[in-house]
Amino acid sequence: MPTPQGPPRIHSYAEILQHLGAAPSLLLGNGFSIGASRSYSYQAIYDSTRDTLPAIPRELFDKLGTSNFEQVMQILQDSCEINERYHGADIEPLNEKLLADLEATRRAMVEAIARDHLPSPSALGEEVDALGASKAGASKAGGSTAGESKADYAAGFLDRYARIFTTNYDLLLYWLTLRVRDADGYKYPDGLRRPDGADYGAFDPSIETTMFFLHGALHLYAHEGSARKTIARPNLRLMTLIQRLLADGKVPLFIAEGTPDQKRQRIEANTYLRSGLDALRSVEGDLVVFGHGLGPSDAHLLDALAANPRLERLFVGLYKDPETSTNLRLRAALAALRERLPAGRRLEIHLYASHTAPVWGPVPAARSGE
Repeated sequence: MPTPQGPPRIHSYAEILQHLGAAPSLLLGNGFSIGASRSYSYQAIYDSTRDTLPAIPRELFDKLGTSNFEQVMQILQDSCEINERYHGADIEPLNEKLLADLEATRRAMVEAIARDHLPSPSALGEEVDALGASKAGASKAGGSTAGESKADYAAGFLDRYARIFTTNYDLLLYWLTLRVRDADGYKYPDGLRRPDGADYGAFDPSIETTMFFLHGALHLYAHEGSARKTIARPNLRLMTLIQRLLADGKVPLFIAEGTPDQKRQRIEANTYLRSGLDALRSVEGDLVVFGHGLGPSDAHLLDALAANPRLERLFVGLYKDPETSTNLRLRAALAALRERLPAGRRLEIHLYASHTAPVWGPVPAARSGE
């Protein structure tokens, strides 16, 4: 597949499958979760939290016309730094208020994701017809057979990949990977092993990890510079347990800072998260990006890819019209990535239409080649 010149060539997902190597990796963004439920979109999260947000952050959301929590939190953090440069210690009371609002905004986002989350893996068991997709003539590239559940399709989509990275905070990927096994057991161990007699999972660097939560997740908690995993108990669903822990003031491990430098600092300070970023820096061969905008606050991810000499081809999904502002920004970020590569380093970058991937259900034949 030659690297396109001039106007971008947008491949179908079926086309890129034909060119992937034997053990490709996958990077998932929020578009993956939104495909299962719109409740995971920033807009839905904001709508669910608006009335509980502090006044200043709420005014910022309205003034900017955005639902992007990271953008608003970045403004609050930047305001603190600007205050310190201009006013020094005299500004401390105001900065304490700004930081309190920042943490309240972060907590509101976490609580909304937990509150509106699908209650259990069985909620992904509905037939794919519920998505409005036709069973007749459905494309099965990389997915399951028509008539199966959303979870069956998504597990089939994931099973094509050797390693999976995600920046999503929800439990959907975790639930789905429990359905995917190989000859050695679960195909996607997360590196968090349950010690004997414990009711949690602890990070074990000796595990050959193949699933990485790069920014934390609802079921993960920071512990002594690493992470622990919340585990469901008899007669107590994982989501119910997480909601109880939140009510008790225990906030999950979420890397939601507004700048890539702030994210990188928090990631590097946590041995579990750092192992995930190190794994992204060492991906070999092909990496497919699905449902991820690689926006300004995620420049640390592009830095990891630029620093990876083993990465040979990058396949990035665009949702629908490649000329939307979001897709133009993504394409510009990829062009900048290419420009940053060391002399003599070759990295092929290809674009594909993400809506042609049968992630949560079949792709109608009429759209599969768009």
